[in-house]
This record gives sequence, structure tokens and C-alpha cells, in this order.
Amino acid sequence: YHSSLGDFRQRLLAHGKEKLLFETILQTLVDRQLLTKDEIQRIDATHIVADVAIPSMVQLVKKGTYHLLKALKTQYPAVYAALGAQIDLGAYTRETVNQESPGRNSDEKRTKKLVEVVREARTVLQHVTGLPATPGLQRRVALLQRILQEHIAADAQGIPREKEKSQKPPDLLVSPVDEDARYGMKSPKRRFIGYKANVTETTTSRFITNVAVMRGNRRDGETAVEAIEDQHALGLRPPKLVGDAAYADG
Repeated sequence: YHSSLGDFRQRLLAHGKEKLLFETILQTLVDRQLLTKDEIQRIDATHIVADVAIPSMVQLVKKGTYHLLKALKTQYPAVYAALGAQIDLGAYTRETVNQESPGRNSDEKRTKKLVEVVREARTVLQHVTGLPATPGLQRRVALLQRILQEHIAADAQGIPREKEKSQKPPDLLVSPVDEDARYGMKSPKRRFIGYKANVTETTTSRFITNVAVMRGNRRDGETAVEAIEDQHALGLRPPKLVGDAAYADG
């Protein structure tokens, strides 16, 4: 968001105006009768791949800790400095946060490293407890807590380990960089990470009438009603909506 375009997008989102230009064009098409208000429409979803690198489990925990340490360094420098006596702060910089260890790691080394970074994450969380939390700090605390809760369990000896896939929640956090991106499926063999865009289109005039974006793990048909209701403000009321089996749940 360090560009004029990114800043402009954020302002549109903050004021609920992200569809203003699209709806203005659509209203012009209606006013000029280039599309009629009672045309049959069709709907389908396409996947949008998130622009993020998928971290390993060690990297995911480290990134959550890094973002929290970054906020502490700015807002509570004394607390940040005190943490230096308990963890290696040099491992949590922009340049080093993605590093696990040089060379290829064995399963044993990865397991050992995960135990280390989980314990360091919990140490940082302990130091934050009781601090007056700004919204930014609070969000980073919640992010790290969520990573640990969703991905990490303990064995019989209380040693941290990654949860089995079946133990993880369905709405799983994938990346701390893009917190809304999710694992999704476009077919039994096509898995992706990101979002889905549900697009409605008139079948005769071939104009797009709505675009509804959702997380990648949601069913295609979940926003079908919303996609049609959004058009009511423009007077568009299709008598029929055509879709595949993903939309056939009534």
C-alpha cells in the first residue's frame, strides 16, 4: 500500500465505495437501455491466486512473532530490549525472518527448530500480557495467538508439534501477510490459495452485472443471493439465474 493507487483503494474500502465506479457504469448501461432490467443472467466463479509465498510451519510462527516484535520495538522499546536476554532478536528481522537454517533440513532438525520458535513466540506473548494494547498491537497479538492455536499442539511430554491436517480448523490462516487468503479447490485435483470471484452476466447483452469476492474456502454458491440482491438498487431483477451444480442448493 505504499503507492498512490494502493492509498486510493484503501480510501474506497474505508468508505464502502469500492464498487462506485462499476455501479456508475452499470447504471449508465441501464439508463441507455443497453441492457434490460429483466434479462436472464448466468453466474460462475473463478479463482484468484493470492500474491503470497506460502511459509513453512517454522516460517509461519516466526513471521507472527516478527510482526509482534516489530510493534513492540516501536511502542515499547524497553520491553523489546528486555526480550533480547531471552531470545535471539537477530533472527526476527526483515532480512532473517524467513530463514530456518542453512542447507537442507532433516525432519529432526525441522522439528527441533519448530519447538524453538514456538517457545520464543510464547515468551514474547508473555511479555505483552498486561501492556496497554493499541489496536495495532492487539491485532498482532491476536494474529500470533491464532497461528499457535490453529497449527500447534503438544505431545505427551508437552513438547510443541504441528497439528495433523485433520486436527486443523477448516477456516485455517494460511499467511500472516494476507490474512484473508484461504486454501480452496476448483476441482478434486486443483488446489489453490487465495479467493474466488463470483461473476454474474446477462445472457443476451453479455454485460457483467455483479462481482462478489469471497475467501477461497467458501462454496461457489454462497454469494449467489447476495449477487442478485445487490442489483436491486439499479432495478435489475433477472427472472432466472443460470449456474452449474455448485449453485443448486436452493
